[in-house]
Amino acid sequence: MDIYNIPGGEVDPFAAWKSIKDASPDMFYTPHYGGYWVANSAELVHRILTDTETFTSRQAVLVPDMPPGTPDFPPLMTDPPEHRAFRHPYNIALSPSKVPELGDLARDAINRCIDTVIAQGECEFMADVALHVPIVVVMKLLGLPFEDRERLIPLVDAVTHGDNPQARGEAAMGVFAYCDEWVTRREQEPGEDLISRFHRITVGDRPVSHMEVTASVTILLLGGLDSVSHTMGFMMKFLAENPEHRRELVADPSKIPVAVDEMLRRFSIVSTARKVLKDVELDGVTLRAGEKIIVEMCMHALDERAWEDPMKVDFGRCPKKVPSFGEGPHKCVGMNLARTELNALLEEWLRRIPEFEIKAAEKVVTMTGQNIGIHALPLSW
Repeated sequence: MDIYNIPGGEVDPFAAWKSIKDASPDMFYTPHYGGYWVANSAELVHRILTDTETFTSRQAVLVPDMPPGTPDFPPLMTDPPEHRAFRHPYNIALSPSKVPELGDLARDAINRCIDTVIAQGECEFMADVALHVPIVVVMKLLGLPFEDRERLIPLVDAVTHGDNPQARGEAAMGVFAYCDEWVTRREQEPGEDLISRFHRITVGDRPVSHMEVTASVTILLLGGLDSVSHTMGFMMKFLAENPEHRRELVADPSKIPVAVDEMLRRFSIVSTARKVLKDVELDGVTLRAGEKIIVEMCMHALDERAWEDPMKVDFGRCPKKVPSFGEGPHKCVGMNLARTELNALLEEWLRRIPEFEIKAAEKVVTMTGQNIGIHALPLSW
């Protein structure tokens, strides 16, 4: 099983994963990219993500591995207790008091995108909207110029969706090089942006290094520009194809937050990986120290043992326990901001364009990979 080339993934990646899930044991192995295990149950997903003494994030979160010599990217590729030090600036920047202001920024970006396309009666949602909104927020957090998005978006996409290890490594180092430029500038001219706060981290009894700051900024760009954009795409695809669900939210916008949580469950796009620190038995199989496991969040969301009728989108469901944002110490620090951005999208779009559909004679093109994504989402109204 090649996560970058799952049969049917270009049409419906979740149905493609569900087919694998239904045909496979709870823990199975594939020899692709040097070999890795796949966790195929909600119970195992929870166990692996929360047991940092057995499963490490160091040099482990991507399949295939990044090229030798690639630095760890904190906090994603660090384990406790060091992980807490690198996470601290995020906690401050994304505190409950800060998220509403960032949500307003996202809402303004959404409305400006709608202003651009509404009179046309159509748009390619990913290029015209989804890829523009999260980047506004991330660039604001980091104090970076918004016009640099054209340089960054294709590099981020190559890292999270490309199956060529060399190309992925080159793209990751391209993002890293961009971040290195700005980290150097902030070392010389610090401010109150998040890059400057990264410089003030102490890890135990030592100051943070230039390399660690650059890697922290890089991982924020990779996560912040990809996951929210593609989640927006899958939510809008579902609402375009399911008018009864869409009209329910148009009639009662107060249901949008619960609907967002349910669609986050149903369309869990993120995966991560871990390496085994010590021999361990899972589902009757012995995993050896040094082996890799990939954890697809959708394998939790599509497990009938955890969710009744998991392929069904039910706005009456309250799926707070689904690990769409991960679990354990690496649970996404930006999850409240992401929810705020997704709520703002549905509130503004459904208010201004309540009736829309997939553009006639056009195809939605999806993809599997490190993260599940959408290449193109043509909408019309």
